[in-house]
Amino acid sequence: MRVARDGVRAGYMFPGSLDVVQGRYLHKPKSQTIVFDTSGSKGAAGDGNPGEAKYCTWGAWNLAKWLGSAVYGPPGQNDAKYWAANAKRNGLPVGTEPRPGAVFVKTVGTFGHVGVVTRVLSPTSFMANEMNGGDRLINRAQGITNEFGEYHEHQHTTENMLFIYQPGTQPGAYVGHIVQWDGDTKGQKTAWLVGQDGKRRWIPTSALYYCLKGHGVPGPDVLPAARLDEYPDLTGQWVTCGPSGYGAGSGTPPTESETPPEPPPPPRTWNETTGGNANTWSNHLNAGGTQGPTIPAFTTVAISCKLPGFKVQNGNTWWYRIAQAPWSDQYYVSADAFYNNGQTSGPLAGTPYVDPAVRDC
Repeated sequence: MRVARDGVRAGYMFPGSLDVVQGRYLHKPKSQTIVFDTSGSKGAAGDGNPGEAKYCTWGAWNLAKWLGSAVYGPPGQNDAKYWAANAKRNGLPVGTEPRPGAVFVKTVGTFGHVGVVTRVLSPTSFMANEMNGGDRLINRAQGITNEFGEYHEHQHTTENMLFIYQPGTQPGAYVGHIVQWDGDTKGQKTAWLVGQDGKRRWIPTSALYYCLKGHGVPGPDVLPAARLDEYPDLTGQWVTCGPSGYGAGSGTPPTESETPPEPPPPPRTWNETTGGNANTWSNHLNAGGTQGPTIPAFTTVAISCKLPGFKVQNGNTWWYRIAQAPWSDQYYVSADAFYNNGQTSGPLAGTPYVDPAVRDC
């Protein structure tokens, strides 16, 4: 067998031989039906991993367990090449730009291929850590290469590639957010608003900051310098804000008044009680991401709001965002785990799936 590198055929091909591009390999097709649930206990190994041991899907998921159940697809669509479509459908951000830590998905070929980006060399070239990405087939029928069960780093181009991003790391993740620098040690950190153009504008006063929060602007998101620098600072421009909305100003910015304004009152919460142990997740769209602390049975917690998300087994799609620590508005829980009618004990059977009094997020 002759091996092709960078997509160029390496010499003459004989009948029955196979042309393989190094670092772009197969994994064994999977035939089992994936049944969605929120326990994270699916996959051939029983640990949530959807791939078969030692193949590329198995290796990539072990390096990026934040994928959770998002890459599981309907029957017949669980090979590597379907991962990006499955992830997008299940709420994870997907794009065409390589980023360290993102999962690359080669979308062509019989099975496709997946791995995890380690370095970006250029807008169209990157290095990735991957399993079963060898340059020689050992068992063509089973899709086993000379790197079966082994991690190796290979260089790829972005041709026929999509990328699955961990939420918060995708390009433009903080557009429309208030951001701060994690190296700022001042008691009142400098803050910016990232506009729809991807540029940062300074928030010069606490009054403007609280005005933005009053309009529901998310944040502050505290970012490392490298992530913050993805959103260039527009020197000389600052944020304006008033009762009718917010925008951008230039020239001499306003200054803090002698008496800083009082922060707005905390938003209202709703107390809801669980009827059993309830798992919490950072991603309500796919019941995945990072698993948070479990809410014990018959525990009353403060809920910020409700929103649609992952459909659980009984058909409920409503989820709650949990206000109080340790969840602190960073984790979600399926609303059907609560009584939702004022009860604090007894069976859940026959109780509402969601409390309609809870505001929408």
